[in-house]
Amino acid sequence: MNGGCEDSISHQYYKVIPDKTLKIPNAFSPNGDGVNDRWEIDGLKPYPDCTVSVFNRWGQEVYKSIGYQNPWDGKYKGNPVPLATYYYVITLTGKKIYSGWVVVLR
Repeated sequence: MNGGCEDSISHQYYKVIPDKTLKIPNAFSPNGDGVNDRWEIDGLKPYPDCTVSVFNRWGQEVYKSIGYQNPWDGKYKGNPVPLATYYYVITLTGKKIYSGWVVVLR
């Protein structure tokens, strides 16, 4: 006799999809020594329509790329930017916006 109680087992499955955050370096040294000469951002290849913008401290855009086939080499209009902190905005199409800073070292 079950005393009028019923039991049931229910199985539910959840698929967890992690938010793949970008690994964005906060410094690079475009000094021509072959080490860290470009601002390489892993994880942008799956986003061919992403937008990457870099600004100086006065808000002037010194780099812009739609897609990231050519990482920033620390130049603006062909000339090396000064050693300083720069600010970036990365927009993944229909996804997320990342912002922060990157230091150019020489």
